[in-house]
Amino acid sequence: MNWGVITTSADRIVFNQPACRLGGYAQSTWRQSSQRIPMTILATIIFLFCIISANLLIYLCHRNQAYLEKPLPTLPWLVCAGLVHLHAFFAAYTYLSPLAACFIYLIVCMLSLSLIPFISLVIKRKSHVTRSR
Repeated sequence: MNWGVITTSADRIVFNQPACRLGGYAQSTWRQSSQRIPMTILATIIFLFCIISANLLIYLCHRNQAYLEKPLPTLPWLVCAGLVHLHAFFAAYTYLSPLAACFIYLIVCMLSLSLIPFISLVIKRKSHVTRSR
């Protein structure tokens, strides 16, 4: 009995199998979801990574930052951070409505800009505690 031909395409595998009593071919398809990340999740990961890295660049350009010995040069790194912010907004805009993209963009910006300075305080406290022992 011939079980059919396996055909592959970019997003699915198609098995052409004969139907037992109908005498024709029944086609069953399914996506390989276990091997791929959906684009909405990938766009969200890119969006969050871009926002956090751009806000980190903005923080590292400030004269009172606590991560580096001296701050980064202001103009080139702020331009780079602005371009990364623009890229992040368009990554969010591709899979969300404009209003939702703006809202999530502003919330993540506020959250990351408020938490980045506190991370340096936590890191310094842990290193201070380990030095005293």
